[in-house]
Amino acid sequence: AQRTGSKHDGLATLVRRATFGVLSMSTVELEPRFCDRVAIFAQLRHHASGLGVVVANTHLTVAHANNSHDIPMCRPTQMAHVLRELGARSVDGALPFLCADMNSDHLETEPPDGPYTAQDVSRPVHMAFEKGFASALHEARPESRPIS
Repeated sequence: AQRTGSKHDGLATLVRRATFGVLSMSTVELEPRFCDRVAIFAQLRHHASGLGVVVANTHLTVAHANNSHDIPMCRPTQMAHVLRELGARSVDGALPFLCADMNSDHLETEPPDGPYTAQDVSRPVHMAFEKGFASALHEARPESRPIS
């Protein structure tokens, strides 16, 4: 799915069709629209078990600390939109998966360039955790940086 606006990059969700059947694939333009961000939602069926799976894939706005909207408004709004759409599609016992580049670690490695903290920047990640999601990276490698 290509980003909206004049951007030339986009997202891809690849499915191993020998393992999963694709029931539907859709692209949603995320709010706020001026950020030109999208999410892909794939509703899948696992062939061997018959279990439904819903995969959301997105790339949140970069956390620019030098403006007054990316960190406090845009990024949390985008994540809320993704979580809402994912919840609406995860019916009949389908397992939800969230795949995302959340751009949440730059204030851990760079000095702050504005009034925001690393906690402010990582708010979208914590929103997902609050909905019961876990980080596969941190489950497999607990020594990894807290937010990556």
